[in-house]
Amino acid sequence: MKEPVSIPEKDSLQLMLDIFAQAAKLPVGLYEKQDGEYVGIFSKENPSLYEAYCRYIQKLPNGKEMCDADEKKRACRAKEKGDEGLTLCHAGIYNYTAPIVLDGDVKGVLLYGELRLAEEDKQKESLERHREAVSRLGLNEEQAKKLEMLLAKTKVYSESEFEMLQATLPRVAEWFYQTFDTERKRVQNIEKITHEIQTRIQSILNAENLLLEFDELKKGALKEGIHEIINSAEALATVVNNLGKFQREYRFRKQRIQTLLVESKRIYGAEAKRKGIDVEINLSPVNGDTPRLEISREHLQLALNNLMHNAIKYSFRGRQGRERFVRIRGRQEGVFYSIAFENYGIGILDDEIEKRLVFEENYQGRLTHGEYRTGSGKGLFFVQQVIKRHQGTIDVFSKQMSQERFPEGQPHLIRFVVKLPFNQSDTSPRE
Repeated sequence: MKEPVSIPEKDSLQLMLDIFAQAAKLPVGLYEKQDGEYVGIFSKENPSLYEAYCRYIQKLPNGKEMCDADEKKRACRAKEKGDEGLTLCHAGIYNYTAPIVLDGDVKGVLLYGELRLAEEDKQKESLERHREAVSRLGLNEEQAKKLEMLLAKTKVYSESEFEMLQATLPRVAEWFYQTFDTERKRVQNIEKITHEIQTRIQSILNAENLLLEFDELKKGALKEGIHEIINSAEALATVVNNLGKFQREYRFRKQRIQTLLVESKRIYGAEAKRKGIDVEINLSPVNGDTPRLEISREHLQLALNNLMHNAIKYSFRGRQGRERFVRIRGRQEGVFYSIAFENYGIGILDDEIEKRLVFEENYQGRLTHGEYRTGSGKGLFFVQQVIKRHQGTIDVFSKQMSQERFPEGQPHLIRFVVKLPFNQSDTSPRE
């Protein structure tokens, strides 16, 4: 369901319509669907721009109701079909109808015009529709004669003269909607990021409880509490890093990759435990030894933290008793070592994978919209940058595990696969 238009947004749309109406000397309205009903926003200039023909009809019994119903009907048809073009009102006056499409979704429908067209076939259609309206309104001979006289006085455009208006207003309205949509997403991201930071800080603030209960706590409980505080602080560092630019220089040296994965598991271990998620790491040896890769540890640690956290955060809730896991598997593939993060997750749509949308900055998967999962939309973008700097690759796979037709709310097997070279190029900076 579409959110109601906020006051500032409605005022801005109103201003846009007023400017257009003043410049074009034509009435204009914008229809949006709110709570299942089509609601119109109209230029304040409209009353002075309405044709005498239209004003006369609207003063007749049931005339205004017929005009309003007809206008909403045409707006509804344009929204459902996505058609843009000239439409003829119930009384024979032409309007231009333009759906405003943003990201494949029709946000609203513009109707503007109130005019006749000069072309002979258009004049004929207009007169036929006028006569039908006279009959529906039940006008007497005198009223019908006056109305036909007013129709003849209605302004006339050629279709070529109307083309400039057709090319202008819909594009301006589209820009307005794009601006408001960007602002909405920005606010939503801030709310999600704030929630995540608050959660991490709250865990850190638990240090006060440990201090108050220090004398009563057993050594094991105290140690566990301190570890959770440290883990939350490190998780918070990952969140903050995703929001900014990581400034430290890359310095490569051979290191055990398992050490970094174990560190990621430790940082998010408490969160995984609360959600009943088992985290398992299994790396195949290389030449009988623990795999060692030439890496920039600080950068790659943060990248792996993001992948670990995403696998836990976006784990599919599902029914009670369903297995929840994050499995990390590693194996040699030629000159690369491949690391796969696998879990049952919310799911990623095919086009998001094919176009690599999930790795774009600020992008958040469409299947996550119905679930309140905190995130900035920057984590995977940062991960991809780090992997590229390591001359590696990252890919994602998603397979729906149920037979349901629609993917929303269904479990998916998610796999992120990172491939890192054992050795960096000769030009890479080293410690």
